[in-house]
Amino acid sequence: MAKKPLKFVQTSGGSFILLPLELRKDWDGAGDNPDDPKSDYAKTRPFAGKLGLVKVKSGTALVLGTPVETAFLTIPDGGVFVQRSEGEEEEELDKALEEALAATDWTPTEVTFEVGDKGRLALMDSYDTYADTEKEDRIEVTLQPGKYAISTRDVKDEEAELDLHLIRVKKA
Repeated sequence: MAKKPLKFVQTSGGSFILLPLELRKDWDGAGDNPDDPKSDYAKTRPFAGKLGLVKVKSGTALVLGTPVETAFLTIPDGGVFVQRSEGEEEEELDKALEEALAATDWTPTEVTFEVGDKGRLALMDSYDTYADTEKEDRIEVTLQPGKYAISTRDVKDEEAELDLHLIRVKKA
């Protein structure tokens, strides 16, 4: 499935955000005080373990509230965020992703996400600002502009020691 190995990134323990790059200077992360309830980072806390949207100045960022290592796989109608709790073998991962993408039993969510005209986004730790995030600690994502429906699917294979949570963003 994946022609080259997926690039996985991690957070320091909080949520990921998918931030439109045109808003990168507007995201302040935890700011100077991580305990400040008015910080951008604090806006992500209600979405621990789930998906949600947070307002960022004139736009919106998607929150992926499960803080496990995450990659992004581009597919023709959008993409899939691959959240891996367990599983290091690329061959097993590719096989599981291929089977999951062919499956019809994805669980739709109530969350939809609008991608702006530029279609360029960054998956990163919500604790940090974009400028403070090293390139190897974020994933640049490109999606076609428009509205995306989001569905999820869990993949667990004890024999292959694989445990994935998949988040599919599909052009609506």
